[in-house]
Amino acid sequence: MSSSQERVYQVNYKATEVDGGFAIEPKRDCPHVHNPEKYLSAIYPLLSDEKLLAQFCDSVVVSPCMSSGCGEDKENWLCLSSGKVYCSRYKNGHMAKHCDQETVDNNNNCLAVSFCDLSFWCYKCDSYITDPSLGTLCSKLFRSKEKHGQTPQFLKESVQEYFDSEEKIKESAKIFVQHLRSSKHVVVYTGAGISTSAQIPDYRGPNGIWTLRDQGRMHEAKRFSIEQAYPTYAHYALTLLLKKGMIKRVVTTNVDGLHRRSGTSIDQLSELHGNCYREVCNKCGTEYLRGYDVTKTVVNYTNHLTGRLCTVPNCGGQLKDTIIHFTEQLSPLHLNPAEEDSEKAELTLVMGTSMKVEPACSLPTLNPKAKMFIVNLQKTPFDRKAKLVLHSRTDEFMKCVMEELDLHTQVDQTYDALAEMKNNDQDNMDLE
Repeated sequence: MSSSQERVYQVNYKATEVDGGFAIEPKRDCPHVHNPEKYLSAIYPLLSDEKLLAQFCDSVVVSPCMSSGCGEDKENWLCLSSGKVYCSRYKNGHMAKHCDQETVDNNNNCLAVSFCDLSFWCYKCDSYITDPSLGTLCSKLFRSKEKHGQTPQFLKESVQEYFDSEEKIKESAKIFVQHLRSSKHVVVYTGAGISTSAQIPDYRGPNGIWTLRDQGRMHEAKRFSIEQAYPTYAHYALTLLLKKGMIKRVVTTNVDGLHRRSGTSIDQLSELHGNCYREVCNKCGTEYLRGYDVTKTVVNYTNHLTGRLCTVPNCGGQLKDTIIHFTEQLSPLHLNPAEEDSEKAELTLVMGTSMKVEPACSLPTLNPKAKMFIVNLQKTPFDRKAKLVLHSRTDEFMKCVMEELDLHTQVDQTYDALAEMKNNDQDNMDLE
């Protein structure tokens, strides 16, 4: 068994080493969150009334520590059971005393949220936690902090975009091409940033999906059909480099299918988080590549069933979408070759990703000797490990790369596999 097959990635609470420190992955299955009457009693009645919840958040975010004689107004936490505010262990530790699970019998005060970074902690689980049910509270607290001029600094920095000069983009492309020409095994990793010029919103940019969610601004999110998008210049350029053997594999966390639509062979592509055009039979494993977004007919995302049936004779299995949601296992059919090529890589190029989601963010570093180039508008946790970091749009960088390679005129942006997918689709049943 290869090292890539032996490697096991934990989705729940873990610490990932990044830049000499550790990034904590919160526990995603805290049982106490799902007993709100007991452990969320202070805020549970307010969750159904956004106005009352907003008023409550406005009052608590400016509250000093309620422990007698303390009055600390920084590094405070809110107990979600009692509704009281106490300071953190980095100050006088009054929240820890309030939620002490050993000295206080039947202590229901176990869940707390930090006003500093809006993280959640469970004293019974002894872990940072996350759960979709906490999203509304997090959004309201963010709004309240913003109202009082207390927007978390980490969030300001994490969504800030930087733009390097045209001269630096050209010089960086020239340096990358020098390494590209001298490397035998090159792997490219792409995230949402490669598709933004196709009008698909990213996740962590200033107007990204997760940024808007955390700020309570989801009503501002773009309403966009994935089928309206077309592959970008960067997609087509990578396809050409694959066909010429200059890169070995593209690894993507995008589910938009644009790499395959630009002509990239599935043999050279790892779609770690799935493809919205692809569904598979849960019985025989047959894959169907459709000319439409198969997720539109999924009623329950947890079972992935699209409502269509396998057409293989004597099978009749149910078809499932291939989208990987948080806490779900990645497909070894895509993860294993990505790991194997990453371990062999002499040169890695990371484009359009904040590099914050495991296991994808760790793949470019599996070979510690590989030279890593990062092209992203935002800073990433892996910048210090990179040979070169460039803040640029991916299309601009790839145009400079292809011009440096004298391949710019060979980039064919007219091909779109979606037309072929529609023509080959034998099942046009519309369940919408």
